[in-house]
Amino acid sequence: MIDHGQLIADDTPARLKAEHATDRITLTFGTEEQAGSLIGHPALGIVAGGDIRQVGETLVVEHDGGAGLAPKLLRSLDDALVDVSSVEVARPTLDDVFLNLTGRSLRENAA
Repeated sequence: MIDHGQLIADDTPARLKAEHATDRITLTFGTEEQAGSLIGHPALGIVAGGDIRQVGETLVVEHDGGAGLAPKLLRSLDDALVDVSSVEVARPTLDDVFLNLTGRSLRENAA
């Protein structure tokens, strides 16, 4: 990976993603208030060590192993009687790696 002519990372795409980015689980709720009230909720304890942030009516959880963690997270929320409108799991991309290494998106450089 090159930034402004300098080599900033050199490895296979899989290793770069594993070392510099995480899976993203996006949980959508009915309202912004509901999403906000869940930050720090015990049902989210299963993702301890991950980054959780609110974006409107969604909570975005960045954590390794998102595909395996998502069903456990949904069960934990269901056990706590929390309704989740939708869930999406996204694997990291090379753009995520570049963003984490430089603070900029690859698309910003193209503009």
